[in-house]
Amino acid sequence: MEKKDFKYNEKFKQYSLEVDGMQIEIDSFHMTDKTLKLAEGVLKLYPSKLKEISEYLADAGIFTAFYGDRSPTEVAEKLHEPIIRVNEMGGVLSYTSHELDEQHIIELEFVGLFKTFDSICIDAYA
Repeated sequence: MEKKDFKYNEKFKQYSLEVDGMQIEIDSFHMTDKTLKLAEGVLKLYPSKLKEISEYLADAGIFTAFYGDRSPTEVAEKLHEPIIRVNEMGGVLSYTSHELDEQHIIELEFVGLFKTFDSICIDAYA
């Protein structure tokens, strides 16, 4: 993966690339060789980490407050492909086309190559 593979959006000062149905986004000030390497690793690992991601979401209080008790398997089936915003430290998975409801975006911050998961944000579409 190289910088030249990405499309640049001047309005948002952001680079984007679609790979296997997943959108990778990198802000212009984060576009470095280190971030490109991290983005490539995240793309490769995502399928094998989906179970862990789904378990983390299903166990989170904010998630159950919005969606009730859901099994990790059900969560994984309904998330669909994320938009992945990457920076030098990790990034954010944004689920904008999930099947859990039609009003909210689900975001999950991660560190490194999914070493840890941090905050979950569930936000309404504008």
